[in-house]
Amino acid sequence: MFTLPQLCGQWDPHVVDLSKAMALRYSDVLAGNDPPTDDALGYLKHDLTPLNNELQDIDRSITILKLTLASLTKQKGHMLNFLAAFDAISTPIRRIPDEILEEIFYVCLPTHRNPMPITSESPLLLTLVCKKWRKLALGSQRLWSKIHVAVTGGGSFDQLDRWALTLGRIRTWLNLSHNLPLSISMKATIQREGRCITRQQWLRMQHNALLLLLDNAYRCRSLEIKCPYGTHDTLLDMISKKSISFPLLRDLRVQATHIYEYFAEIEDEDSPIRFREGEVFEKPLYAWLSTAPSLSEVCLSQETRFGLPPPSPLHLQKPWLIIYQVCLRKTPPALGW
Repeated sequence: MFTLPQLCGQWDPHVVDLSKAMALRYSDVLAGNDPPTDDALGYLKHDLTPLNNELQDIDRSITILKLTLASLTKQKGHMLNFLAAFDAISTPIRRIPDEILEEIFYVCLPTHRNPMPITSESPLLLTLVCKKWRKLALGSQRLWSKIHVAVTGGGSFDQLDRWALTLGRIRTWLNLSHNLPLSISMKATIQREGRCITRQQWLRMQHNALLLLLDNAYRCRSLEIKCPYGTHDTLLDMISKKSISFPLLRDLRVQATHIYEYFAEIEDEDSPIRFREGEVFEKPLYAWLSTAPSLSEVCLSQETRFGLPPPSPLHLQKPWLIIYQVCLRKTPPALGW
């Protein structure tokens, strides 16, 4: 059997001498196309036997080396995994104090809008990294003080089931913020293609979202809503009937949109949301001001004709001087945000 140096290119001297002798002995046969004699074939078979034996030894050595390499590679993998567990102990991320790590978590939140209750973005994404991060994120009230609620109609047959799960997730989200002031944004849209729910079902989804909003009205500091006219009217009616106030609300942005026109169904008399097109700004400004005494910025916009009656001082709890910005505009009809 060959040794390692032989396998690296150094042949056994005996094999080398035998190879030279055979090349000389069979030079005539190798150089031409004449068939060998029977005696020559017998000698050839005899002379090739040791070379074939050496070839078998080489194959056995290769097999042994392959098995050895596979075994060593496997041992190396186990050793790397074992050492990696100890290397993780000394990583800088483990030595970051919780209060600094919590600040890093907060910076990871989306900046272009409030975070959504989905696992593909912070803060829910942070809870999937490890046990420590999950515990720290769930215990950080500030991470859960902002939320964006998307009420999307259509798109899949399991829309209602997924919305029920989303409602539960939103409730848990708001509970994790404890008593901190909230920043809430809500967007109600539909998918024109592949719509798999009825208008009534979509209205029910919006109504559920409004109930969650009103349950936390006392903590709401910033509120942004984009919804159909009827949804906004229904919200104001619910606020009035239940005498709900927004004592901490400072920033209010409402945009009324044309969306119902994409539903062909006739409005159900039992609908939780009534549709009154074009009336969204008949009374919204002083209605919001009367229920939110701390408002400092108001932006109301709609997609149709604009009409705003003069606000009555009797409906206001504080002077107009507290309003630093009032934005009233109308925009062309559009389906998207």
